[in-house]
Amino acid sequence: PENDACVDTLPIESLPYQANGTTLGALADFDQNGCGAYADANGVWYDYTPTENRMLTASVDSNHRFRVYTGGGCDELECLKNLAASNTFLVASNVRYWFLVTRWSNFQQGSEFTFDVIAYDVPENDACVDTLPIESLPYQANGT
Repeated sequence: PENDACVDTLPIESLPYQANGTTLGALADFDQNGCGAYADANGVWYDYTPTENRMLTASVDSNHRFRVYTGGGCDELECLKNLAASNTFLVASNVRYWFLVTRWSNFQQGSEFTFDVIAYDVPENDACVDTLPIESLPYQANGT
């Protein structure tokens, strides 16, 4: 695949994002063994740099999984998340994130998949210091 190596990552330029990809023919990512990737995990790469702090939900089908890295470049990647097929997590503005999509098991052959990434605004009361007060009881709130 064209995005078989980290240096050939496919950029995620806007969200929501959906890509149909394949791990068929992908080479092993031996140097990413430290993020829960098996030494012979054959994967493909995507990257995203948000322009603001956001919540992201990334997902692939149940036969695949993904890992998320940050760092200054492919030779400086740090494992951020070793994830299953779907997860939601916070990303910071102007930080580059790399996604390595692999088969669920290193014993399985490569196959096609769909990779989705969706963004959400960070709720205004996401941190304890930003708590929204309850003025009276009973209380009802609509939020995300």
